[in-house]
Amino acid sequence: MNYIVRTLEKTVLELSGEYAMILVAGPRGSGKTTMLRKMADDRGMNFVTLKEEGEKALAERDPEGFLEEHRPPLFVDHIDEVPSLLSALQQWAHGTERKGVIWLAARDGEEVIRNSPVTLAGDLILLHLLPLSQAEIDGLDLPPFRLPLSISKEDRKKYPSRSGTEIYKEIWTGSFPAIRGGAVERNVYYAGYVTNLIEEDVKGLTRLRSSRRFLDFLMDLAAWDGQSLNYDGIARETGVTAITARKWVRILEELGILFLLPAYRHAALKRGVRTPKLYFIDTGLVCYLRSRKSPAAAMAGALKEVLFENYVVSEIRKSYIHRGKKADLYYYREPNRWEIQLLAEHEETIFPLEIDTTTHPALSRAEDFTLLDGAGLPRSPGSVLCLMQGVRDLGRGIMAFSVNFLG
Repeated sequence: MNYIVRTLEKTVLELSGEYAMILVAGPRGSGKTTMLRKMADDRGMNFVTLKEEGEKALAERDPEGFLEEHRPPLFVDHIDEVPSLLSALQQWAHGTERKGVIWLAARDGEEVIRNSPVTLAGDLILLHLLPLSQAEIDGLDLPPFRLPLSISKEDRKKYPSRSGTEIYKEIWTGSFPAIRGGAVERNVYYAGYVTNLIEEDVKGLTRLRSSRRFLDFLMDLAAWDGQSLNYDGIARETGVTAITARKWVRILEELGILFLLPAYRHAALKRGVRTPKLYFIDTGLVCYLRSRKSPAAAMAGALKEVLFENYVVSEIRKSYIHRGKKADLYYYREPNRWEIQLLAEHEETIFPLEIDTTTHPALSRAEDFTLLDGAGLPRSPGSVLCLMQGVRDLGRGIMAFSVNFLG
C-alpha cells in the first residue's frame, strides 16, 4: 500500500510541543492508526494496541505495570478499549514534565474523554482525522478553505485541471486511504467496509436484532444525502419508527459515517429553517449504497447534484479539521426552498457560497445570497464553486471558481 502524507501530521507535531497527550479520533478506515504508527516509527516511539486481549487485560489490571512494559514515548492504539488507562498516562506525563510523548487513537474521542476517570483539560488535545482530502490525494499542502476565495494567477498553476468527468471519477472512487493507496479494489473495500461497520461498530453500540434491517436502513438513508434532517420522513421511507430512525442516525453520526451541517441562525432571519442537513463523510460510500456502478452512473440524474454538493462541503470541512481547526460552516434555507448551500461567518461578516454543477455560471446563480441581507450584518458579495475551469468575474463582486481549487 502506498502511504499518502496527511495534513494532520503537521498539526500533531506542532501540538505535541504544547500537550502531554495527543488523541486522534476518526471513523473506521480514515487512516488514524496508519498515520500515527508511521509517525511513531519515524521517531522511535513504542507502539501497543489495546485490541490485543493480553495488553487490554494488563492495562485494566495493572496500569503502572503496563507502562513499565511499554515505556513512553508511546503510541497507544484503541485507547477507547481501556479509558481508565488515561489516569496512569497522565501521571507519567506529569512526572516527566515532557510534552507530546504519548499519542493515542480511538474511534470516538469525545466518548474516551467522557469515560476518563480524570480531568484531562490542559494535558490532552483531541484531533480528528477524516478520510483523505482531495488536496492530500493530489499531494498539495493547502491552507484551510476561506471565503471569499482569493487565488492569484501564479497560485492557480499548482492546482490540477480536471474535467467534470474526472471530478466524478474522484467522487465515485471515494476517499478512503486503503482504496487510494492501492491496498484493495474499490468495490471489494466498500463491501467489507459496510459489513464490518454493522457487525463490529454498530452492534457494539446497540442491540441490533437484524443486520439486514440496518443495512436496508443505511442504503435507504443514502437517498437522504444532502437533505434537511427529518426523522419522520426518514422513518416513512426506511420502514422503521421515528424513534429508531433518530437512534440509528445518531449512531452513524457517532461512528463518523454521517455529519450534520447546521442551519445558520440569526435573530433577524425569522424564516430560516432550523434543522441541519445530512451528509455522508465519503461520496464513494454513497455511490456504493445507491448502487452506482461507475462514475458515469454517478453523474446521471438528480444524484449528480447531490454528490457534487456532498463532495464540496466535505472537502471544505476537511481543510479545517485536518489542521486542528473547528469548521464553523452552515447552510441557510427558507421554506420556499430558496437556499444557500454553504456559508461562514468571520468577524461579523457573512460569506455565502453557491455550489453548482454548471460549467457556465451566471450571476443569477447567486440571487439567493440576498436572503442574508435581512440579518443586518456585513455580507461578502459571495462566490460560486462549480465545474468550470479557472476563475470568472460574474459581476457585482461575485466570483465563480473551479472546484479544482479545492485540491
